[in-house]
Amino acid sequence: EFNSNVQDLLTKMAKCEETINTLPAPSFILDTVCAQLQEHRVLVGEVQSYGERKTSVETAATRLSELSRKDDCDVVQNLIMTVQDRYKKLHQHTTERGKTLEDVKRHAKQFNESWHLLVDWMTEVEQTLDTHKEIAVSQEEIKQQLTEQK
Repeated sequence: EFNSNVQDLLTKMAKCEETINTLPAPSFILDTVCAQLQEHRVLVGEVQSYGERKTSVETAATRLSELSRKDDCDVVQNLIMTVQDRYKKLHQHTTERGKTLEDVKRHAKQFNESWHLLVDWMTEVEQTLDTHKEIAVSQEEIKQQLTEQK
């Protein structure tokens, strides 16, 4: 039963790692990166459940080691080390992807806000320019219009 649980856990973690490796790069479109973050949170929950299963397998391994021969203890320890290594890699991948997604979201949000400010400013300037008179003909009127423009 222990061996079956370990193999099942290793298989599921390997599939999860494959899923992470095939995920698309973070999008720089704010709505898309927010959706990617939601999907990532689900993935993090899955990885956390593997951590819980890893802990229960480690507990079972400790009990087995206490009751087993030396050769069997070595096999159990090797299996546990394999589970721990795979979990560590999986946890590291999800942490790195999470940080990357958060950084991209922050940059996309900054860009979005800057873009809206620029568009608002351009609209305001366009309205201001539309209210100006025709270009003056005399030098005095031109100087006055230049002063107003500044």
